Amino acid sequence: MNGAARLLRSPRAAWAVEEFLPGDVLLYSANDVFSLVIKFKTWSEICHCEVYLGLGRSGASRPGDGVGTFDLRLDGLWGVLRPDPPLTDEQFGALVVAHRDLVGTPYDYLGLLRVFYGSGRGEGDSGRMWCSEYAVDVTSLKRGGPGMFASTWRSDWTAPGMLPASPRYRLIRKEGTV
Repeated sequence: MNGAARLLRSPRAAWAVEEFLPGDVLLYSANDVFSLVIKFKTWSEICHCEVYLGLGRSGASRPGDGVGTFDLRLDGLWGVLRPDPPLTDEQFGALVVAHRDLVGTPYDYLGLLRVFYGSGRGEGDSGRMWCSEYAVDVTSLKRGGPGMFASTWRSDWTAPGMLPASPRYRLIRKEGTV
């Protein structure tokens, strides 16, 4: 396959699959009703995230699907966060094990509602998770990853728009930039 065939386009930016490294956190912006509510309540352009697993696949918790392995989706890709420093082989192995452990976990609609309309935290249902909760958990220090936030930070306190504030990840590219 030539290089041009490996170039994928989102509506606002072109992304080459080769740009992504396993462990990158993919940040999305969309304008469907569910996404608009998340963006409004979090004051952020970012409404969804996934973790790149390599070979054109990502891990995520998606509404309706829960945690699973999905084909890389570039529509609405807003930006990419990369662990700094990049993942070691051991950290990547830990990420894969953590992802496999979480596959099949249902999406946490109720926890998300609690974040937006309750105590401000999604506490309550540890058997379910939303996208940023998945990303923080699967990359956590307790699971052998680089940890997006301090080891005491609870993954169910995290909205997608908070992820760029991670001290251990850096924004490597935002939509519309080269």
